[in-house]
Amino acid sequence: MSIWRRDIVSNLRLLAGVEGKNPGEPPIASMGASNPPLIERPLFILDHIVSDGAQVTRPSIDPYREPTETEIYLFGGELRLTMPIIIGGLTGADAQHLEAVILACFRMGVGVHLEQPLSRYPHKHVRELILLEATVGELHGQESGPLVFRINGVEELTSINHALKSFEHNNRLIARTPCLSNHDFYLGVAKSGFQAVIIDEDLGGEESLEVALSEADHALKKLTIDGLPVRYHIGLIAASDRIRSSSDIFKLGGLGADACIIRNAWRIGVDYKREMPSHLLSERIENLLIGIQREIKLLMGAAGVSSYQSSIVGNRELFRAIDLPQHVCERLGVRPAGE
Repeated sequence: MSIWRRDIVSNLRLLAGVEGKNPGEPPIASMGASNPPLIERPLFILDHIVSDGAQVTRPSIDPYREPTETEIYLFGGELRLTMPIIIGGLTGADAQHLEAVILACFRMGVGVHLEQPLSRYPHKHVRELILLEATVGELHGQESGPLVFRINGVEELTSINHALKSFEHNNRLIARTPCLSNHDFYLGVAKSGFQAVIIDEDLGGEESLEVALSEADHALKKLTIDGLPVRYHIGLIAASDRIRSSSDIFKLGGLGADACIIRNAWRIGVDYKREMPSHLLSERIENLLIGIQREIKLLMGAAGVSSYQSSIVGNRELFRAIDLPQHVCERLGVRPAGE
C-alpha cells in the first residue's frame, strides 16, 4: 500500500494551488476521523498517535482570531524559523529550480537542507537558513552558516570531534545521524559542540524515526550543564521521505522534534516537474507553506495550545496512542488512549 493516499496528495495539492481555488487555505474538515488507525490501516507509529484535544482546563483556541505561534528557534535562539519546517530532497535540482526553492523558503522563513555544494553563496541572510552538508576537510574557509556532518556512530563521532578541534570557524554544527537507540551517542554529540541533531530515517538505523527521536529527546533532557538540561541548547530535527503532512509534523513535534525536514511531500504538493517554470515553483511552494502553517495552527487550536515550541515540542501529554504495544508506548513516552 502506498503511503501517499489519494486524500493526502489531494490535500497537499489544494494547499499548493495545483488543485482547487483557494491556495494556501486548509480545506474545511469535521472533527470526525477518516484516517488511521480508526478507518484506514495504520502504516507507521505516527498513525497510531492521536491528539488528546482540548480540555475544560485547556480550552480550544481559534487560531484565526487568537494569536498562535508556530515559530521555532534553533542554535540557542540564534536562528528563527517561522514554522517547524525545513525543505529537503533537492539533490539533482537544476540551478534555477534550486534558487527558486531557496528564495521561496527565505521569503517564508523556513530552512533549506542541501546535500549538494552551492555553486555560489547567496546573500548572507539567506545563507543563515541553509543547512549545508560538509566534511571536516571542507570546514576550513567556509562562510559562516550551519554545516551538517553525517555521523553514523560513536567511532565516527570521536574521529570528527578530534578533527574539529584543529579548526577555527564560526559555523554552527549539526550532526546528521541514522535512527539510533544509543543514549551515550546522543550525549556525546551534545558534548562535542554540535548545536543540533538531524535524526534521519533515510540513513537507516535499528529504530523507527519515532522511537529514536523520542529517546534522543529524553536522553538530552537528562544531561545537564550548569544545572540546565542540554536539550534546551541543542535542537532536534526529524527527517524522512515519509513525512507526509502537517499532522505528521505536529506529532513528531510532540515526540521531541523542533523541526522536520520534508522531502517528498513538497514535491508531490507542487507537482514538481523538471520543465516547471521557476516562478511557478516558487509560488506553489509559498502557497504550500502558508497552508501547512495554517493547518498546524488549527491543530494547535484544537489541542488548546498557543505556542508550538513551548507547548508542543516534547509534550507527550497532548497525545495518546491507539493499538500500540505497551513497550512501544513506554519508549515513546505516550500513554495509551483512555488513560
